[in-house]
Amino acid sequence: MSANKGYPSKDRDLRLGESDVYVTGEPIREKQHGLSVLSHSYVQLIDNDAVEASSTARIINATTHLAKIGDVIRFTSGALSGQEVKVQTVAANTITLSETLASAPATSVTFSISRHKYPSTTATGALSIVTPVVSTFVRNVYSSVNVTTGAYVTLIASTAATYRRLSIFDNSNQTLKIAIGAAAAEVDLLLVFPGGSTDIGVNIPAGSRISIQALSALASTGEIGINLFI
Repeated sequence: MSANKGYPSKDRDLRLGESDVYVTGEPIREKQHGLSVLSHSYVQLIDNDAVEASSTARIINATTHLAKIGDVIRFTSGALSGQEVKVQTVAANTITLSETLASAPATSVTFSISRHKYPSTTATGALSIVTPVVSTFVRNVYSSVNVTTGAYVTLIASTAATYRRLSIFDNSNQTLKIAIGAAAAEVDLLLVFPGGSTDIGVNIPAGSRISIQALSALASTGEIGINLFI
């Protein structure tokens, strides 16, 4: 009796090294097995990243990315914004997608990496909801500490924990950049857009310096406040 099998995409192309993909089974009760079914209702945001040069419609170049096989790539800017596609294989600095995109994503296009998670319940079967813990916050008043388009201004010299989410409010009316890394070696993490709030998943390791730089023009009025969640 032959097993069910298929390919990760209807666009099978053996030149890309695709081979048969067999479905898997798992026990569901005594003496019974069923095909493995993964609910797509629950995912965990792993990281936000950006496309690097020379990417193609099938392979994303992204240095030291955090993607794993089976993750979901969701483009958050550019012509492909909103499109989701699964990860087929990974290498240290590349992500191979399970299907060919309509076009190659442009350099600097942003994307998120999400991973399927099984939901947890309480002892009574109710869905377990975990509220993120605010472990610290930071505030900068621009009239006291201007933020220019030149040197980055330190917000936190060294984080005390690994942070997974930021909640940001800014009313400077400027576009700003949040970065991590030592002085003169900052790596831009995300943009803060004028006039509002941002809530975004991140991966900021413990011991990181967090800094800010103006992108559009000098920020000298208003303030920025950031809650950092573990």
